[in-house]
Amino acid sequence: MHSKGILHRDIKPQNILLDKYKKPKIVDFGSAVHLKDPYKDSQKNSEGTRLFMAPEIVGKNVPLEGYSGKAADIWAMGVTFYALAFHCLPFYHESLLELYDQIETQP
Repeated sequence: MHSKGILHRDIKPQNILLDKYKKPKIVDFGSAVHLKDPYKDSQKNSEGTRLFMAPEIVGKNVPLEGYSGKAADIWAMGVTFYALAFHCLPFYHESLLELYDQIETQP
C-alpha cells in the first residue's frame, strides 16, 4: 500500500480481515490518503483510532513539518500485532491526556 503512495491512517485489528484462505486483508480506507509523491509522506493532521496513534502524533513536541505517515502506519501495525498476540493493548487509559502520555513516554 505504501509503495503505491497510500497511507491508511487507521490500522487496527478491526480493520484487518482474513480471506477464505486465511490471508490477512487491510480494509476500511475511509481515513486513507493517496500521496501525490510516494516519497513525501509528511502528515500534519491526526487521523485514526487514538489507541493506535504513534508518539509523534500525540506528543507534546509534534514537529512543525509534520510526521511520517508511513511510520505512523507501521507503528499502528506494531500495536495491532501486540494486541493480537497478548489480547490487550500496550497503552490504555480512559483519560485521553493520560493515554497520550503513556504512548509518548512508556517503552
